[in-house]
Amino acid sequence: MDLSHFTAFDAELVEAAKPIKILSNLAWPVGEYERFITAWKAGNPHLPEIPVRSLDYSKNKANLRSIMDRVPRGHPIGDYIFRTAESYHTAALMLENIGQPSFTEFSGQIYGLPEQAIGSGSLTSLNAAEHFIETTGDFLEDCKSSEYEYCVMPSAVAEELRKEIEPFFGKQKVSVVIDPDLSSKAA
Repeated sequence: MDLSHFTAFDAELVEAAKPIKILSNLAWPVGEYERFITAWKAGNPHLPEIPVRSLDYSKNKANLRSIMDRVPRGHPIGDYIFRTAESYHTAALMLENIGQPSFTEFSGQIYGLPEQAIGSGSLTSLNAAEHFIETTGDFLEDCKSSEYEYCVMPSAVAEELRKEIEPFFGKQKVSVVIDPDLSSKAA
């Protein structure tokens, strides 16, 4: 079976989705995290005033919609491409609505909401998080350390990531880029 037409859809999808970056668009400006933690530790927590940027992914959404309209969903690869394009389309809508109530709606479509069941059971993400916090509390107390006891430089982490990832890609060169404008706590 010739699957080359899926390669073209995949290439279109990569181009349409490339500018849609969630973490970098939601990250606090450099220094805001430190100011927030300092205020919180001083007993005066307050959220920073983060300017909301207006984002427009109209072109990307149109390209993603075109892919969704044309890709044959009867084949597992086509269905995968459709669902990936749909997810990026929703992510674009979410980012265009930063600061609006609809942001949560689109976020919930991608990631789920805390009160929604995980899978077919009755366990929710919120239940799982509460259980995790409860069961790890004692362990965390035993492992507490000063934030100054252990410091890993971004370049060291990037090099370790590159060494781990590179064998998977064979002869292709892998670059791990350090973004100085992305808060270390965002990822």
